Amino acid sequence: MSRLASFLQNVDTLATVMPGKLEAATYILHSKLNHDAVANGAYKGQPFIFRRDDIPAVREVLEKQEYSVLTPHITASESPLILDIGAHIGTTSLWILGVNPKARILSVEANTENYNWLQKNHHAAQSRYQDWKIIYGAAW
Repeated sequence: MSRLASFLQNVDTLATVMPGKLEAATYILHSKLNHDAVANGAYKGQPFIFRRDDIPAVREVLEKQEYSVLTPHITASESPLILDIGAHIGTTSLWILGVNPKARILSVEANTENYNWLQKNHHAAQSRYQDWKIIYGAAW
């Protein structure tokens, strides 16, 4: 994929969770100069933060909703118990909570850096979703 096509794809992805394409493009360009740059997004009204390296997860889970095949299972009971193993920064948990705000989620992440961002996203969501728990660790 050409650089321009990749840039435009990332702008389109981030525009789904940021105020618009201008903000998305500005963040992408800024993050080229500062790889540690963090962006603020929101999914179904729930704020979250992410890094440039997290854009593929935002695209896969929140924009393209590749887990939507699970929607009938997530909505089949009032408060299903979900295990999010390899939670990354919490995009899948945010998507699940967008489908069923009463879901009980246990997110597990073993990568220290990803866990730190997961903690921040979890903390931002605690007033809205009390049944989302996180664990720093691995599952096998």
